[in-house]
Order: sequence, then structure tokens, then C-alpha cells
Amino acid sequence: MEFNVDVQQIDYHERLRNLDVTAKSQVKSNKFFPVFGINGKEKIFKPLSKTKPLTTPYFSYSEVVWSTIFHTFFDTHTPIYELAIIKNIEEDFESKYHHGVLVDNLVTSNENLVNLYDYFCKHPDSIWQIKDYINCCMLFYNYEKIFETQLLKENPSIRNDFAYQLLCSILKLDQNFHYENILFKQSNDTLELAPMIDHEFSTAFLFLDNLELHQRYFLDALYSLLTEEGILFKNLKAACYYAPESSKQFLENLKNFLEEIKQKPIVLKDNGYLVPFNSNNYKIGEALYKEKDLEKARQLEEKLKMQQYSPSIDELSEVINNNIVVTSEILKRKLELELK
Repeated sequence: MEFNVDVQQIDYHERLRNLDVTAKSQVKSNKFFPVFGINGKEKIFKPLSKTKPLTTPYFSYSEVVWSTIFHTFFDTHTPIYELAIIKNIEEDFESKYHHGVLVDNLVTSNENLVNLYDYFCKHPDSIWQIKDYINCCMLFYNYEKIFETQLLKENPSIRNDFAYQLLCSILKLDQNFHYENILFKQSNDTLELAPMIDHEFSTAFLFLDNLELHQRYFLDALYSLLTEEGILFKNLKAACYYAPESSKQFLENLKNFLEEIKQKPIVLKDNGYLVPFNSNNYKIGEALYKEKDLEKARQLEEKLKMQQYSPSIDELSEVINNNIVVTSEILKRKLELELK
């Protein structure tokens, strides 16, 4: 498959404004995304964070790869991410890297976005209590009960779209498909599911500096899909039961994608974006920007500076491609069995 891995060069000083987003779950955080006008479109720059667990430059590649796959084979409304490097962002945000991605703004001036968590806090449903959830990465969330909520029972379009996105999250083995990543578009009195964004925590792109650990998490994720007690399998089963037509459409699209990726495997390139990395670098950022412990940050930096890795992107492309092919094959078989 072909992916655009050209690197956009932008300047924080040339932004139109900052988009402020506040995470409101038990783990609260503020996120600031610069907005740019590029070729007549509003584009949001999403910087890699020095404090987000497991962050490496391959988080950005995950965004590019999955958004391209979903846009091409599953939903043409999915915005495609681009690699980008920004200048001068440290003036306002020291905890952000210069590396990140650009993506089209999802909404127009008369629309707004509300995430799943905020919606159910404002419109609680006794079937699905999520008020006290904690946003944790490296965790699969169980979505079985959401299909019994009034929102999805009374809105077939939202139910079908949600089931479809849930299956997409299983395809990428998303380790962070949490309640604030799922977005609705609101305009006047209308509500619809927004296209998927945020593809950083795909298992295929995690721990690429430690392939033994990478493989362990990959097999654990597959186990969750293969076994009846696994959360991914439970989510798949719920999607097929409550939205069979949507699930069948996903299956057909998955078959087309599999045919393509087998003929044209994923081959990634580095156009000056990659830098040496370690999946534990975020611990330095946590010590420095969250704990305000300068000595701890210094010690961690000293410890990790000799453990920065630059693995071959050709080798990693093969690892990523094989992960995605294996997952796709298993997901296809599981869907075929459930949809009989």
C-alpha cells in the first residue's frame, strides 16, 4: 500500500488560533492543538506529547497508516493524517515535541463536537454507567452495554455507525479506544457519529524499540479477540448482534483491504521525520512536567540517553505489515462465524 509520508514544515507563529480540549474523566488533562489555514482548509496540528505513556515517533506513523487505510477501504469521510514538524511550539508548550501530525478540522462553524463520555454525563442512562471511568491506555474497553442504551436503541444510524467504528478499533487492536475518543457531531438538534480520529495506540505500532515486548502485547491482544472471555471478542459479538448489516459491510470492506495488503504490503519511508527513541522517554516528561521533580527527571534522562534506538524502518514495516495481516485474517474469520 502507498502512504503519504512527506513531512509538512509549519511554524507555531503562523497558527490561526489554539483549539483547547479538556479531558474530564477521573484523569483530567488539558490539550492544546494549534489550528492552521493550509490550502484553503483548517488543519489541526496534534503534537506528540512528552508526558503521554509510550510515545515514540511511530505514534505519528500509526495515525497516517490507519487513517489512510480507513479512508481508502472503510469510510471515505475519515480524515487522513499527515506527518508534520512544527517550529517554536516550545514557547507556549514545553511538554510537547516538535513532531506531530496535521489533520483536517472535522467541524464547520455551525457544528461542534461532543465526546461519548460528555454526552452520557449530560444524558445519563442506567444501562451504561460511565461517569467514574478512568482513561487508561493499554486497556480494551467493553462496549457491550452501550447497544442497550436509549441513544443507540432509538437511533439506528448512530447504532450502525458505532458498531462499524468499534470493528475498526478491533482491526487496529487499539489499546486506547476510550470513551473520550469517540465523537459526535452536533448541529442544531441533529446528532451523528463523527468520523474516526486518534489512531496512536494501535498495537502494531507500540514498543517498536523492543520487538520481544512488542510481540508479547500483540499476542495478548489477539488472545482478547480469539477467546470468548476476551473483551475484543465480546465487542465484536455485540456489533454483529445489534448491527448485523453494518458488520456485514465492514466484513466486505475488510476482505477488499486484505486482498490489497497481501498484494502490496505496507512499506514505510523516513523523509527526515524519525529520531532515536525509547518507549520509556515519557517518564522523563512525567517527572519534569507533571511531578515537577527536576532531579528525578535528570536521573531518568541520564539513564535513558544511552538507550535510544533507531531500528531499521524496513524491518519495522515488515513487522507492522505482518501484524496487520494476521489480525485482519483472524478478524475476518471471527466475523464470518458470527454473521452466519
